[in-house]
Amino acid sequence: MTGVWRVVRVAGLLLAITVPAVAQDAPETSVFDAMVGKWVGEGTLMGRPARFTADWSARDDGFYVLSFTNAFAGSDGQVTPVLSAVATYLPRGQEATGVWLDTRPQRIELSSVLSETSIVTTWVAPDERGRTEYRLEPDGSLRVLDFVETDGRMHPFGEALYTRAGRN
Repeated sequence: MTGVWRVVRVAGLLLAITVPAVAQDAPETSVFDAMVGKWVGEGTLMGRPARFTADWSARDDGFYVLSFTNAFAGSDGQVTPVLSAVATYLPRGQEATGVWLDTRPQRIELSSVLSETSIVTTWVAPDERGRTEYRLEPDGSLRVLDFVETDGRMHPFGEALYTRAGRN
């Protein structure tokens, strides 16, 4: 079992422990279904040019998994990896709960509000709080905005526009 899938499995087990059983009230299709597939993005991270990847997958048990990377992108073409992470979400109706595990290492609790075209996730870790907004655009792209809370206010720290990578 590869390291990433070991993390996915652990994340699923953590959710199974921390998320109470809830009746299946999720719609047959959801914004998560629309996100499934591989995405590549460009934008900014902490004020610097950056590149991003996101690979969304659906599991048979109702969980959705996001495998994510970001990297600074130099003007010389040099790419410097910053972070890799795996997030596991369990949608229920217009909400989802989840957990994010990353290479810092950090374990972050996720609480999301869903619409037909967006996932707005509030996240909480021992030393940080923030919000990530995933929005499907009419042209088929995915816009992601990241905010971190400092001094009681949300401040942007990342923005990316993703397009689908290859065939999904």
